[in-house]
Amino acid sequence: MNELTTQGTNLARRAEGGLTRWGPWNELNEVRRQMDDLFSRAFGYTPLSHLIPGDAQGIEPDVDIFETEDKVVVYCALAGYTPNDINVEATTNTITIRGERRPFVEHEKARHYRRGWVSAFNQFSATYTLPSEIDPKQVKATFRDGVLQLEMPKTEQARTKAIKVNVQKST
Repeated sequence: MNELTTQGTNLARRAEGGLTRWGPWNELNEVRRQMDDLFSRAFGYTPLSHLIPGDAQGIEPDVDIFETEDKVVVYCALAGYTPNDINVEATTNTITIRGERRPFVEHEKARHYRRGWVSAFNQFSATYTLPSEIDPKQVKATFRDGVLQLEMPKTEQARTKAIKVNVQKST
């Protein structure tokens, strides 16, 4: 029972960094990564990389979405990307962010000791439902220090206007 408590505590500590999305492919990729590390240290190659390829379509950048009284703001972490690598499309209630980046190093004879998504070819496409209706023609996108910032003004109907309601005593 004590081992179970210890294991449960370790799992809880592992998730303390914030909310993460669970999926079976993420678990499989984690096992593949750990096995790749083990084999690359022992033998210099990683047989599982060829059997279980990484899930390029499952990569989703870290995104923060919040709203103020008059706009919705999105911050998207895109380290290693340039503004030319990014495509943003907006509708009144969704935002789609796509990116495609070429590898940093392209050496055919290079020996990889660990291969992740940092320097390799990388592409993603993620669509987010927005908390309020926006005007897609007024979206402003800026990119600085690897962070994409989108400022999207709300439509007039979506802006909250507080209306004072008189409360009367019933008879």
